[in-house]
Formats: sequence, C-alpha cells, structure tokens
Amino acid sequence: MESRRLIETRCSASGNHVYWFRYSECGRRERCCRLRGPKGRDSFPSRADRPRGENTSVYGQPLGLPQHSKVKMILKKCVKILFITIISLSVLENYPTKPKKDPIKGNCSSKDFGVVCDGVNVNDLTSILEKEVQNFTNGKGYIEHLTIKDLFVENKTLAQNWIDTKSFRILNLSIEAPKIGKIENSAFEGYVFEELNSLSLVSLNISTLEEGTFKGLQFLKVILIKRSEIHQIKKNVLRGMAQNLTKLYVEEMICPLDIYNLIGTIPLPNLTTVTIINNNIESIKNDTFCHVKNVEIVQLYSNKIEDIGCGNFHTKSLKLLDLSSNNLNTLEPCIFFNHSLFGINGSLFVSNNEWSCNCDLYWLKQLRAAVKTIDDPKCASHSNKSFENVIFCKKESSGDKTKGWRLIGLIAWTNFKIFTMNDAR
Repeated sequence: MESRRLIETRCSASGNHVYWFRYSECGRRERCCRLRGPKGRDSFPSRADRPRGENTSVYGQPLGLPQHSKVKMILKKCVKILFITIISLSVLENYPTKPKKDPIKGNCSSKDFGVVCDGVNVNDLTSILEKEVQNFTNGKGYIEHLTIKDLFVENKTLAQNWIDTKSFRILNLSIEAPKIGKIENSAFEGYVFEELNSLSLVSLNISTLEEGTFKGLQFLKVILIKRSEIHQIKKNVLRGMAQNLTKLYVEEMICPLDIYNLIGTIPLPNLTTVTIINNNIESIKNDTFCHVKNVEIVQLYSNKIEDIGCGNFHTKSLKLLDLSSNNLNTLEPCIFFNHSLFGINGSLFVSNNEWSCNCDLYWLKQLRAAVKTIDDPKCASHSNKSFENVIFCKKESSGDKTKGWRLIGLIAWTNFKIFTMNDAR
C-alpha cells in the first residue's frame, strides 16, 4: 500500500463540506489531491463549489506545502546527500590504486660511431657520463662523438654548465632536442667543450640566437644548424668561433633566414665552405659575403632567392657557386668579377631558375659561351629553351646594343686565361 499523508481542512468557500488532501509520490514535486464527496468517493468539486482563496488552486489544491513540511523535506535531502558523500569518500579512500610509475629514465650507450644519449634529463646527464667515462672515452680522456637526443631541460632552456665535469672532453657534439627553446649565453663554455671540433644543432625551437650563444668554442671548425625554428639571429653570433671556423651548414630552417647577420658582420678568415640550402631566403643583401675572403665553395640552392646584391662573391678563391633551384629571373654582371669560377676547376650552377632571357641577361649568355664552366640554364620566358637557342636581343649582332656585353665577355675570358695559367703552375 502506498503510504499517504492526510491533511484535513475546512473549506471556507462551501462551509458544509470537508475536504481532505492526499499527498503521494506521483512525481518528485507533484501533489495528488482529491475532494471527498458525500458518497465517500474521491471526486472533483463542481464548478460552483470550487474553493477560491489565496492558497488554493481551482480544484481546492494548495499551491504549496506547509512551511514545516518544506523544511523537513529539505533536511531529508541534505541528510541523504551527506550520507552518500561520506560513503563515497570512505570507498575511494580504501580503493586500491595502482602504484605511480617512476618517469622513464634515459640512458647513454656506446655505439660504433660514439656515445648516444636518448631521453636523458639534463640534471642526470653529467653523472651518467661520468659513471661510464672509462668505457665512453676508451681511456683517452675524451669522447670523440657524443649524440644527445630528446634532452629534457628545465624551462626549455639549455643553461650554463649543463655538462659540468672535468673528467673528459668532447670533440664532436650533436644535439637533437625539440624541447630546447633557448640556449643561454656561454652554454658551451667550460672544460668539457674546450676542444670541441664540430657542433650540430638539429630540430631546436629557439626564438633567438644571441651573440654570446657560442662563446667558448674558439676551436670549433664545423657547425651545422638544421630543421630548427629560429626566429631571429643576432649580429656577430659566430664571434666565439670566428678564427677557426672552416665549414658552415644551415639547412631546412623553418623560419625566414637572414644570412647577413650570420656571416656578413664579422671576419671569418678561415671559412672555406658555406652551404645554406633548402631555406626560406628571398634575397642576399649587399656585402653579405664580403668577410669570407677565402671561401671556396658556396652552395645556395633551393632557397627561393629572388635577388642578389652586387657586393657578393668578390673573391679569387671561389671555385664553386651553386645558385640553382631558386626564383632568380635576372642577375647583375658585377657579381662575377674577380674570382676563379671560370678557371679549369671552377663551376657555376644557375639552372632551374625563372630566367627572363632579354637584353639585361644577354651578358650571361656571352659569358657561358666564352668560359664553358656554367651549367645549362633554361629561359622561362621562352618555353624553357637553352640559352644558345634563344635570341635575347633583337639586335644581338649590332655593336650598339651589345658593346657592353662584349666587354663583359672579354673580361671574363681574360680572367679565365689568368686563372688557367695559375692552375697550370
């Protein structure tokens, strides 16, 4: 039987009828109420006998419960919620949880080509290397090749003394760590880096390369920066290694690259190879290569270059210049004076560009016919035909239009003869 609570009250509207109201759980907040008629059955009052009042509905149903009933219901709900909460907390407290796993610690191991450290925390790196120093150095006191992958650093910063030891030195170092977002000044200064010959920085997310980033690497000869997101390169960034650096490689950089700040602000007397490829470079400013007096190989292919300033490549030591696979459509003849590109061992690559074969570029056609050290460029403006198959100027045979270009060809030929004699000696 459904439990019911009866409330009897006398209706002021009819006076001689007793109304009783039944409250049962027809719904959470629904109230059931009926009028007890003269025959003892539940029925609705007639329209004339329906009570009217502030606290009754059209059927004699109270609009709300008495105040004490409301309070009692609220208290019951609060007790119920409190009881459920206590039970839940006690169950969760006694529930067996899985033990927390310690973070995976990386390790360092000896490979054929050197030592590889993978997934190591920077705070543990020195102790790990010192523990195995005899195995890693073969008793020589130095690690010939150290490769570090996925290095974990605090605040994404490679700080000073991140390898702090005097037990060994490193000769060649490669770092591939996307979690590194900043390299502090003098991060490579210290006993362990004093004889470093080569440094590779791969897949870093560095906002800025500061001037003092490579301080302490005075004996460094080779540096490679590859697949890194470097937003800004400050001037004189290579100052710390300027005197002994011989090879510079910058490849597949994500952000636009200004190579003037990299090599155009300080003398690099021993730099012989510059390889800057597969980057986002639109132009090469004047005098970018003015401080690399002894450079022999310059590779600038696949860089989206559209313009090259005149004050570049003015060196007699240059033997290979690769400008292929860019967006060049013309070149100034002043770029190619005073170097040995046109000697026996010289090579100039300018193919796979958008060359506009007109009078402004006619000098390059003459130069190519004279020295034979230039590859086979095509004319984008003439359905990719070779230079020799295209008439650059309508009056190519006229001395008026080609006098200047013939002079350039004569100068190039003279340089070719001079350097040929020097090579023969």
